Amino acid sequence: MYVDYSATGIFKKISLRKVGDVIGARTLAQLKLSSFNQNSKGRFSFLGLPLFQTKEANIRLFFQIWNSDTGAIVWEGA
Repeated sequence: MYVDYSATGIFKKISLRKVGDVIGARTLAQLKLSSFNQNSKGRFSFLGLPLFQTKEANIRLFFQIWNSDTGAIVWEGA
């Protein structure tokens, strides 16, 4: 299922219908991690020794809702 998706960005209708039938759902959700960055910055140091540091992370998510009957994307957002 994911082999075809990695090449085209679209799930096959037959695969979506099988998954929907097995779990008993008409809509399926897909959550993807688009990017992840993390940084560390020194805020205060004394005599060359860092005393306080700020750590931050930036995450970008991509979310799609698929209709398992038709194989169409119902909604997507980033």
